[in-house]
Amino acid sequence: MRDDGFEQRLQQWMEGLPGVTERRRVVRRDGARVLVSKFEEGFAAHLHDVLDRLPELFDVAFTAEAYAKAAREHPEAPRALVWRVSIGRTLRALAEERGLTQDDVANVGGGLDSVAALLDSVLWTSPLAGDAGYAPAPGECEAYGDAAGRMDTDAPIFMRVYGEFEGAQVVNYCPAPLFGRRLFNQAWSICTSAT
Repeated sequence: MRDDGFEQRLQQWMEGLPGVTERRRVVRRDGARVLVSKFEEGFAAHLHDVLDRLPELFDVAFTAEAYAKAAREHPEAPRALVWRVSIGRTLRALAEERGLTQDDVANVGGGLDSVAALLDSVLWTSPLAGDAGYAPAPGECEAYGDAAGRMDTDAPIFMRVYGEFEGAQVVNYCPAPLFGRRLFNQAWSICTSAT
């Protein structure tokens, strides 16, 4: 199915798309779908290795404690933002302790940004960290359920669809969707149960 000019034609097409500023490499191609990535080969495996060195990011008690500290410092800030601040602090502290590179921190941080943006979109009432009487609205619970449900479909929420090129859908997946799902569920739990 490969031809010598496909990747060049695809790249030219992608250069005309909004928000595409970096070259994309073709990871896999079949008749229906072209999977592309802006990362070099081996990036996803390295990212998974880095995340495996940061188990505290996935420890609910540990991250809830970090969130509670940040919430006391910023009671007038939205809970989703406070979660992002607290998990970012945790990441930076662990990275320094474990000798991770700035690139590693930036790559993990990009995933945390994605989770925080999704969390902010489902917590649409923007509950404040210091609001002890907050309980998620039925619409927020429904939005959370919809988002969480989309993580296990053929079109997962952490997938970007660029469009159709030469009869195939061009897509890009998050390089660590299982970690993203765990963080999203954990963040929801912390932000909706914190008092």
